[in-house]
Amino acid sequence: MVHPLRRLEVNGYPTCITSDNTPGSCVELKHCKKLNDLVANKIARTAQTEEFFRKNKCGWSNNEPMVCCADLRTSSVDVNKRFDQVAPQTSPSLRRTKTKPADCGKSSKNHERVFGGRPAELGSWPWMVALGYRKWSDPTINYRCGASLIADEWLLTAAHCVVDTSPLQLTTARLGDLDLDDSVVDNASPVDVPIESSSVFPHPKYLDDRRNFDIALLRLKNPVQFTNLTTPICLFSGSTYEKDEFYKKKSPYVIGWGITETGTVPTKLREVSVNIQDLKKCSDKYSRIGGKTFTDNLLCAGEPGKDSCQGDSGGPLIFVNTTEVRFYLGGVVSAGKECATDYPGLYTKVAKFTSWINESNNNQREETLKKRFQGGREDADDDARVHPPITAPTDANITCVLGILRHAVRMVADKLNIGTTTVYSI
Repeated sequence: MVHPLRRLEVNGYPTCITSDNTPGSCVELKHCKKLNDLVANKIARTAQTEEFFRKNKCGWSNNEPMVCCADLRTSSVDVNKRFDQVAPQTSPSLRRTKTKPADCGKSSKNHERVFGGRPAELGSWPWMVALGYRKWSDPTINYRCGASLIADEWLLTAAHCVVDTSPLQLTTARLGDLDLDDSVVDNASPVDVPIESSSVFPHPKYLDDRRNFDIALLRLKNPVQFTNLTTPICLFSGSTYEKDEFYKKKSPYVIGWGITETGTVPTKLREVSVNIQDLKKCSDKYSRIGGKTFTDNLLCAGEPGKDSCQGDSGGPLIFVNTTEVRFYLGGVVSAGKECATDYPGLYTKVAKFTSWINESNNNQREETLKKRFQGGREDADDDARVHPPITAPTDANITCVLGILRHAVRMVADKLNIGTTTVYSI
């Protein structure tokens, strides 16, 4: 079980309560000798010891599972305790964990409002990801969609970037880049990570309602190491961030490699400030060109001359907590009518899907842990990392920031059921 963590710390680690109600600290497994030895001892491993280990897991830190360890608080952990006497616990739930990794949502650059498009600086948006596609007959990789890094092996993007993309095949995620032209020297150190077709998870309701469920999870084949150019973004959790009231009067940044106001497709990341628009007015405007009414699964942002555009789908709508100077993922670039017109761009509201994100990631984790214990794979923990715990900011003074990336996966309007509105494409 993932135990709730308190804000107190002992020896630099968050405090916790073990499954036998002993005070402990949430540490990497390798730092808790008794539990680490318990897991490593395959000969003595039983279903009861595995259950004991599972109940004392308290999160994940980069490549390491974290456990609630009494070693740092008391003299010992009684790993020989009768496991059938341990009180039953519910299944893991990241929603119960109220901490967040120290490195999520951090940028090495200062951000101010931009009144007009400009090139972004290296390291400004370290969670930005470019998704690479190729045809079966052509090994050339083209970066056609965007995504957000939310953990060391998890990305969040738009469902239309991964569904019905034929003849294109999603194969690669590029992280830590600024200019997609490899001949340009900009001190970036991009990392290309494979994405397998079995690791693509569009929302299950997307095919029934492509407008209001345009969101998908991607699992990287290999986890990435966090650096100042590759950092995950934090996620919102809670009813406050599901409501439209929270987003009013916010000024987001639009960032991406999509078509500019001059009609060109830049290779270098660009940014511009836009405004969040009233959802009802936005829905009424779009209803005049046909399609379904918007639900509160969506956000609208943009204005004449300032908007996301063709080549920008799948990227993040981001908020910053000004007290923490930490960025949070608010939405995913989805669709729009042309670019920078009187019709704002449409974005999937991430806070409405945090339960689905957690459930999807936990299901994947449980499956890999099951393989580890039943199959005896020593390296299975390397495949068992999940999305970082979700925490909402405490400061009400929040500025909205929008990040987007380019793609060329065009969905026709009848598929989206929004009249002449199309998803953004190159």
